[in-house]
Amino acid sequence: MLQNMLQVSIGVGYGKRLYGVDVRGRRETEYEKPIMEKAKNQIGKDQDSSDDMNTVRRMRLKDVEDAIGVLVASFEDSWNRYERNYYPRKALEFDISQYTSENYRKKIQEPNGFLFVIEEDEKIVGVAVGRILRGNEKKGGLALLSVVCIHPLHQRKGLGEALLGHVLKYCKKQKCHKITLYTLPVLIPALHLYLKLGFVPEAYLRKEWWEIDFLKMSKWLLGEC
Repeated sequence: MLQNMLQVSIGVGYGKRLYGVDVRGRRETEYEKPIMEKAKNQIGKDQDSSDDMNTVRRMRLKDVEDAIGVLVASFEDSWNRYERNYYPRKALEFDISQYTSENYRKKIQEPNGFLFVIEEDEKIVGVAVGRILRGNEKKGGLALLSVVCIHPLHQRKGLGEALLGHVLKYCKKQKCHKITLYTLPVLIPALHLYLKLGFVPEAYLRKEWWEIDFLKMSKWLLGEC
């Protein structure tokens, strides 16, 4: 569940290097190949743009209600357009039930959490949420991106690219060695975005959650800090 970001060639992440290891000879699995090809074919067909009116910043307590509104609108739109015949409605309703003011106020105060919003004309139109898994260290760790989305009325403007790009820069500054996310194989626009920014498919997870397939995608940040 996710969406849009920076001008990086698709080859940077997929089919060249994975975790610092040359994987040009790596072959997609029977499950990955048609999904990845469809996503790759979108490169250049829906190039986004951005302008100076957009601001990415930390989510504040006063932003919570507006941010939840964006999350719900984005997930409903994504389900109606791409997931209706794939992701169970009860699964969507469960996801949305987790978007409460109480939960997000707690997330904002978590020391290893990161929550960002992007504004267009001073209105919140996008949200990114994640956390960094680390021990007692103050820097480093594995970044887990749980949500990145843009309100359906503000998509295809480069806002998702700007938002996710900001997340990547933040994680690099935090010295994270890698950032990981989970997405659905049917979310071709999202896959296109992740591939464009250098994420690579790490695993095709069969019947992982709600008895449906998921994709695990990651970007290796070590060496880019």
